[in-house]
Amino acid sequence: MDGAPSPEAPRTRAEGLIRRTVGDETIVYDRATHRAHCLNEVAGFVLDRCDGETTPQEIAHALHERQANFEPADAEALVEVALERLGAAHLIEDRSAADSTGASASRSRRETIHALGVACLTPLVLSLTAPAPAEAQTCRDRPCTTSRVCCPEAPCCRAQGQNPPTCRPGSLSNPNCLP
Repeated sequence: MDGAPSPEAPRTRAEGLIRRTVGDETIVYDRATHRAHCLNEVAGFVLDRCDGETTPQEIAHALHERQANFEPADAEALVEVALERLGAAHLIEDRSAADSTGASASRSRRETIHALGVACLTPLVLSLTAPAPAEAQTCRDRPCTTSRVCCPEAPCCRAQGQNPPTCRPGSLSNPNCLP
């Protein structure tokens, strides 16, 4: 290869992604959208090879070499499904201009995947939205002994008739709130 990106080779998005491998899965956090994506082994394998130079056919060949329990055509179908799902999750750059496969080819790939009966190998990308840092704070309604362990807007206060005190909306000027 001469180092120039191939127009048909998929490329992982360059900005705003944090990737970690946990066992056989790859976790990708998109800082721009605050979405976390959990990729199974096949989808993670494909994403790792989306360098803008490796074609889908080359990725399929590498997948077949690694998982020899299915045919090369099956590996190509798995790679195409993985690329579709990675694209839908916005983890790879838009391939629409470079994608030369038609709807009938995609349909036959999906039929091939279904016929394989290899659900554990089907590329899987699960996505969820992560809460913003302010939403993720869990200091409210916790038992407390001092306001230093609580959020600023939820000091350690006793509600009327309630013991022990908990982190709750209030003000340190309230006599029921602890410093």
